[in-house]
Amino acid sequence: MKEVFFSTREDTACQPGDRQFVLDDVRDLYVCVVWGGVGGKHAEQLTFLSPDGQVYRTLTVPFITAGTASADATIEIDGQRLEAQPAGWGADGEVLVRTALPVAGTDVSQRMLVGSWTVEVGLNGRRIDQDTFELLQR
Repeated sequence: MKEVFFSTREDTACQPGDRQFVLDDVRDLYVCVVWGGVGGKHAEQLTFLSPDGQVYRTLTVPFITAGTASADATIEIDGQRLEAQPAGWGADGEVLVRTALPVAGTDVSQRMLVGSWTVEVGLNGRRIDQDTFELLQR
């Protein structure tokens, strides 16, 4: 993993930007993980830890990199076969995987879960790294 970016817009998710967001302004929080040196089919795991350190949600994102020839675009995760979605392609062969965490109308907004959040990033069931973002009250 090279970097993690955050955005409230899908089209800017893989660009450097803010890490602080006003809760009332966030419908979905887009997370873009930039991978270097990966090819083929993989499963990215994002575990979101709320400001109190509790696991809020884990999202598993099966992806396949450009140029991977495969008649079977599925990957097995926890005993289930999931369809791998094409990953984005960045500079210098970087692989870009975008994921959306729903915020508006969820426990995040209803319970005002503001503060510093941690995102643990894993690949194929192995924890790789973590990063943080902040949700602020208006």
